[in-house]
Amino acid sequence: MLLAVLAKLPDTSGSHIFNCRSLPLRKIHAQGEAYFEIWLGLEYRLLPVKFRQIDSSDEVTDEFVIADIRAAEE
Repeated sequence: MLLAVLAKLPDTSGSHIFNCRSLPLRKIHAQGEAYFEIWLGLEYRLLPVKFRQIDSSDEVTDEFVIADIRAAEE
């Protein structure tokens, strides 16, 4: 259950396949608790461009990077 506000992380947008500017966020969590990180693409209407899940021992268990986003102009 997500109860906390998301906190800003250091920007690592250089790791994205299409190298976009992003807003990195992390779930606030207790020490020793699993958590997730998500990056929102600033040039892509804040759509998620990267996800990372970290287990309770701070090891990355899953990571997904969006390779391409196509959005229609308004």
